[in-house]
Amino acid sequence: VSLFNLCAGIEFYREIGIHPVSVSFDGVSLTNCTYAGNSELEIIQNRTLLYSGKTAVDIGNYVSRSFSFSCMSNDKTAYDQLMAKITQKLSLSVDGETFTKMYISQWSDIRIIGDGDLRIYQWQMSFEQETV
Repeated sequence: VSLFNLCAGIEFYREIGIHPVSVSFDGVSLTNCTYAGNSELEIIQNRTLLYSGKTAVDIGNYVSRSFSFSCMSNDKTAYDQLMAKITQKLSLSVDGETFTKMYISQWSDIRIIGDGDLRIYQWQMSFEQETV
């Protein structure tokens, strides 16, 4: 297990080999995030199984991205700011690469660990991309 320190002095423990990723959604920085799953590329397509048993496929010209993150913070500020951005399609930045028309597609309840100055907020969230 490796040690990850925050400015406030609270220590987060992460498994060896798991590194934080830099994430922001419309300028709201998500501190101490890691990938909660693989980022995915979805090739937009429509598949139709014909009566003959063959498959007809219409492949779109667009690829949609999706990301899932596990986040931790010493305060609820980013969590509350993101709550106001639900239902909006905005820019998501992941390690310096920007993806447009992203929206929050899933969000877990916040988990509170500890209390007082040692309180840690933890949650998971997913983003998907609109392609039109």
